Amino acid sequence: MFRATFVIAFGMFLLMPDAPPLHAQAVSIATVTGRVTDEQGAIVPGANIKITRIDTGTVSTSASNGNGIYTLPSLPIGEYRLEATARGFQTYVQSGILLRVNDSPQINIVLKVGQVTEKVEVHANADGPDAAEHDIAGRRSAAHIGTPAQRA
Repeated sequence: MFRATFVIAFGMFLLMPDAPPLHAQAVSIATVTGRVTDEQGAIVPGANIKITRIDTGTVSTSASNGNGIYTLPSLPIGEYRLEATARGFQTYVQSGILLRVNDSPQINIVLKVGQVTEKVEVHANADGPDAAEHDIAGRRSAAHIGTPAQRA
């Protein structure tokens, strides 16, 4: 008796015009993949990839593999900013990436060769006044750094 009453009540619930629809729950995540190359098309293994969700600041990271491929799985839907860094290259930044449910965009990254810089640190001789306090450090391009004979 109880079983028959339950079946009838449940059936009436489903036939009610204001009943909420019963749907399977959608997966609300996305995955970003891509390949990292330089301007000549050569793969860049070991590039550090960082994606930041704009509204929460949540960061997910990955690195490109030996084929230059990276994957950022299980990202909640929302707007993101993508950054890629690799030694000897300028930082790549792409904003305005909008991920929707089940999106799987492929975002290929082309890195540009960075400026050749060298950090020069000169420590003063301890004989002068306050010598320990004076350090000279700066960034100079390789073209601006000469040999002692060139500077004389």
